[in-house]
Amino acid sequence: MREDKKRLGNYIRNERVNLGYLTLQRWADRLGISERTLGKLERGYGAGPTTLAVVENALGWTPGDCMRIAYGQEPRRRDPVHREKPLSALTRDEAYERARQIEAAEGRDAAYDFIARWRASQEEPPSGAARGSA
Repeated sequence: MREDKKRLGNYIRNERVNLGYLTLQRWADRLGISERTLGKLERGYGAGPTTLAVVENALGWTPGDCMRIAYGQEPRRRDPVHREKPLSALTRDEAYERARQIEAAEGRDAAYDFIARWRASQEEPPSGAARGSA
């Protein structure tokens, strides 16, 4: 049997929607991976091993499940307790480790973009401040 990247993309898209991530942008922000990379993956163009590992982890799959799905099998689901932390819950060390992984897989710009999104997720509006006020 040959690899079916479209099957994998459709499977990931369905799982994403089932988790409540109706837009690709929200999913990308959650994972810290570019929307473009995830869009290509969902359209059947595949992705690098680091991206696949992050997706597997976020979906509660075991390592290698993306390949199993691409070859016609089903994923091995982990306990939901072990799913990926949301971007806002990452510690500084975890965020920078993920940025190093992203840089190795997608380049420095993608890593910088991830860190910028992580930093924005750490900021809280001042208490009592109204949004949009000058």
